[in-house]
Amino acid sequence: ASRENKIAALALIAAPGTTGSSLVLEQQQVQLDRLQMSAAEREERVALQQRIHAAILEDASWDDVPPVIRSNADTAWFRSFLRYDPADVMRRTRQPLLIVHGMADQHIAPSHADGLMTLAQMRRRRESTVELAKLEGVNHALVATQGGATANYDDLTTAMLDSSVTSTLIEWLDRTLSATK
Repeated sequence: ASRENKIAALALIAAPGTTGSSLVLEQQQVQLDRLQMSAAEREERVALQQRIHAAILEDASWDDVPPVIRSNADTAWFRSFLRYDPADVMRRTRQPLLIVHGMADQHIAPSHADGLMTLAQMRRRRESTVELAKLEGVNHALVATQGGATANYDDLTTAMLDSSVTSTLIEWLDRTLSATK
C-alpha cells in the first residue's frame, strides 16, 4: 500500500504492533507460562530462542542450536518474519487505516492494536486517518469465543466470522471510501 496509489484504504486485522522477533518471544512467554515446568526450564527455552534470533538476525553461530530446530528456523520466511517491523511500514503508508482486533485474541495480544494506533497517529498526511475497533468476545480467528482459547481452532471449520467484524469493516469502508471520492 505504501507503493500503490490505487489502494484507497487499509484494514489491519489482528495484526502485530511489534517486530516479528519481539512477537515470537512474547508468544513463547505466553506459552511457557501455561506449561508446568521449572523456571530453569523456561529460561533455557527462552535462551534457545534468543540464540536462534541472534543466529538469524546477527549472523551469530548456530553451534548451540539443535540441527532439527535449525532446519525449521533457518528459512527465508522466518528470517523475513523476525526482521519485519510495522513501524517501518506504517511510516510509509498514507491511506486511511482501520485497526481491528479481538479483545479475546490470545495469539496476538490486544495491546498490539494500541501500538499500531500509536504508530499510525504519527503519520502526518491529511488523508492518513486512523480508527481503532476493539471487538469484545472475538478471538484471533475473528470468531466469537469464550475466553479466546486457541485450543479449539481445529473446531472452527463450521464457525462463522463474528458479525461485529463484518459490520465494523463495512461501516468503515462506506464512510472512508465515500469521503475519498
